[in-house]
Amino acid sequence: MEDDRARASLQEYNRLYAEENDIYRKYAKKIGMPEAAFWIMYTLRDSDNALPQKELCQKLALPKQTVNSALKKMETEGVLKLSIETDRRSRLVTLTKKGIRTAEKSVDAVFGWEQEAMNELSENEQKKLIALFRRYRQALRKHLLE
Repeated sequence: MEDDRARASLQEYNRLYAEENDIYRKYAKKIGMPEAAFWIMYTLRDSDNALPQKELCQKLALPKQTVNSALKKMETEGVLKLSIETDRRSRLVTLTKKGIRTAEKSVDAVFGWEQEAMNELSENEQKKLIALFRRYRQALRKHLLE
């Protein structure tokens, strides 16, 4: 009985998770931005417009090759700059002025909409959502990766 309940909960969770991803995917398409580029720009804006490439890859949880391809294309388009840090293998990813203008017209609005959506939950509901999500992720990580 408990396994049936857990299975039903997982199915609903996975459906909701996929639906949330689809919302962002459709928004990126709506604004004419490839999904990887959207997430790169989103993450850079959330991090004050600059991150080491390795950290960007970790935050995105996307394959390194996907990120590298998107970064090269975005650099060619002039929306970001890749500069070598102290270690030749480490590059800093920074939005250019054009990239900042692009983000202001596209990605920045998402932060406001996300906050509005979160504010539809009470402060207590927000805390519970985050706490439960964190607890589930920790348990999942323990079972899958340890």
